[in-house]
Amino acid sequence: MKIEAKWIILGILTTGCRTGYEIKKLIDVSFSHFWKMSYGQIYPALKALVDEGYAVQAAINKEGEPERKEYTITESGKKKLQEWLAVPVQDAGLHKNELLVKLFFGKEMSRELAIQHVEEQERLLRLKLTVYEQIEKDIRAHPDAEFWLYTLDYGKEIAKAELSWCKKTKERIK
Repeated sequence: MKIEAKWIILGILTTGCRTGYEIKKLIDVSFSHFWKMSYGQIYPALKALVDEGYAVQAAINKEGEPERKEYTITESGKKKLQEWLAVPVQDAGLHKNELLVKLFFGKEMSRELAIQHVEEQERLLRLKLTVYEQIEKDIRAHPDAEFWLYTLDYGKEIAKAELSWCKKTKERIK
């Protein structure tokens, strides 16, 4: 079973997120180092989950606020999620990296510019590590934290490895 936005969202519905906004917020905060998703993917996936009976939608009306739609996973949705989770991972994923593309064509730029690009990557990676540290502090007390922290550790280790690569690459370019 191919990974699709709807399977990810089905899993997110088990975390207590109920609205498209809450789902997007969780993705941006907790998934950003390994998966990105837009509202343009979230809402069609939620509709598909409801249409397929894996989730139900309820309209919530609070006085003075616009109506909002909340989603809840169904029993058949929980079974489908378990089925999807049991399928072996088939793809290690493609990591898109603009810096690597530019360095591939490095003979067309000055060494100074190549070093500037690597230094900018280092700056971004340090910022990413700072964000990861804050996320770790924020989620440590959450009941689902154990497995969330495994994914966060992956992001931290990748960022550290990339920082090490940046240091070595700068020296080689010089």
